[in-house]
This record gives sequence, structure tokens and C-alpha cells, in this order.
Amino acid sequence: MCGRFALKSPGRTKFDGVNCSHLPPLFPRYNIAPSQSVLTVVQRETKREAAFLHWGLIPSWSKEPKGFINARSETIAEKPSFSESFQRRRCLILADAFYEWQRSGKMAQPYVFQMKDESPFAFAGIWDEWHGHEISITSCAIITTTANELLATIHDLICTNSVKAG
Repeated sequence: MCGRFALKSPGRTKFDGVNCSHLPPLFPRYNIAPSQSVLTVVQRETKREAAFLHWGLIPSWSKEPKGFINARSETIAEKPSFSESFQRRRCLILADAFYEWQRSGKMAQPYVFQMKDESPFAFAGIWDEWHGHEISITSCAIITTTANELLATIHDLICTNSVKAG
């Protein structure tokens, strides 16, 4: 997952056992990018709630509000930027498609990946709250791993590293 996904049919998302009473109306989004708000399900104490979080995890201890959009599953438990969130603040990031680009020289061909029936799914994620500069930002990152056989022929290896959102 390099950095773009979609939630084209938010009405098909099921929220059984999740508090969504405070959500604004949901609209289709076809090109969700880093630094935008993303629809998530977080657990706070014993209750699950749907919430919009800033995409680009900003660790609570960070001096500046600069975040990471992806966190590698292979190193998430050890990396200081992710370890506390991984232990204490996991979430689901809702989507129904994501994009990958196959690079050939300077050209990049986009491909969309979705379920056969175009149903929603969720990325595993982590979240944190950052406070500073008289603002508070609740942010998240998608947990990624090595591309599987289907994606390996398309996935740009540069995207498998943790990517900073500016």
C-alpha cells in the first residue's frame, strides 16, 4: 500500500457493535491521500467507535506534526515511532479499493485492487494523539508488509518502506 486508497461505497460498510452516532454523513471518496481524514474504527477503553483520523501517524512525543503513513509489520514492535501505538492503540482503516503503481522508467501505470464484489474491507492500523502548537491531532498509519504474489509484480519496492507524510 503505497499511499492512495478509496472508500467508494461507504454505505456498504457495516458498523455492528460500533458507535457511529457522532459521524457526519459519509460520501464516496475515490482518491484518499496522505494527510487527509480517513474513516477508522478505534477502541477506547471497552467501546468501539467510528472516527475520522488524520492519515499520517504523528507520535505523541514528536516535536513537530510530521507523520508516517505506513508502518512495516516486520519492525513495528521495535521502532520508537510505532511501538507504543502498536501495543496500546490499534485501529481499522476502512476502504474498498487501493492503488498500486507499476513503474517503467519515468512512467507509472496505476492499478486498482478491490474485492471481486467490491465490498469494503479494512487495513490494520495504529493511532496516536499529538498535542502542540495549540492544536491536537489524532492520527493513524496503515500497517504494511511485503507484497504478496499477486502484488509483487506491480508493487514499487520503494513504497514498502515507511513513508513520511509531509
